[in-house]
Amino acid sequence: MKRLFVILVCISLLFLSACNLGNDSISKDERLGIRGTVTNITKHGEEITLLVEGELQEDTDYDKAYVRITSDTQIFEGSNEVQADSIEIGDVVEVKFDGEVKESYLVQGSAKILVIIEKV
Repeated sequence: MKRLFVILVCISLLFLSACNLGNDSISKDERLGIRGTVTNITKHGEEITLLVEGELQEDTDYDKAYVRITSDTQIFEGSNEVQADSIEIGDVVEVKFDGEVKESYLVQGSAKILVIIEKV
């Protein structure tokens, strides 16, 4: 009986140790890519690229990034959806990237969601 109890305890510990209850369980798609200040805006036809510079924080993946705004990018100021031309140099933004980014320094990627958290 003791042997069965020990085996059950060991199996339970294995299952519990396999569970990841920390912030590491947040997928890259749910994490902020970057939070920082827009320091440059480049427009080439329909395409807009922002240079965003901030500090690496616990809830962000990058401190500097080239962020491409596409027709699929959702842009918010507070809870209101706005157009890309609302973004100005000096605005503080949070960006969630759409899929993979080019991991060179500076990181380059397309924004899935951009939130303007502080206007100039």
